[in-house]
Amino acid sequence: MNQFKTFAIRDTNQKLTTISENANERVVQFDTEMPNEFRMWATSSYERDPLVYFYENTIHAFEIDGDCEENPEENALVSIWARSDAHEKLNDYGTTKLCECAEDPGKPAARGEKIQCHLTKLKY
Repeated sequence: MNQFKTFAIRDTNQKLTTISENANERVVQFDTEMPNEFRMWATSSYERDPLVYFYENTIHAFEIDGDCEENPEENALVSIWARSDAHEKLNDYGTTKLCECAEDPGKPAARGEKIQCHLTKLKY
């Protein structure tokens, strides 16, 4: 049941603070040291939830617990981004960015830190 944990926060969540915004992107931050942060993680397994859906503009993360497996090096979590309009020339998804540590830009985001994300605005 606790093989992996999924974190998801929508771009409209009140826990997000907008740092800056322009025509191309919105920079947001949220603090993973907030009280009850652990409640923002859902636990699951591949047998119970083989497919997880995220609405558009959902910041998400995964945490894998290799202790749940007899041979964790033989298993993996695979993410596939399925976008119904990705074939359209004006939808540039190549600019999708990973969130980073707000205190040390460029360093990958980690639990227990203030996280900063650059949300690319969709092009229509």
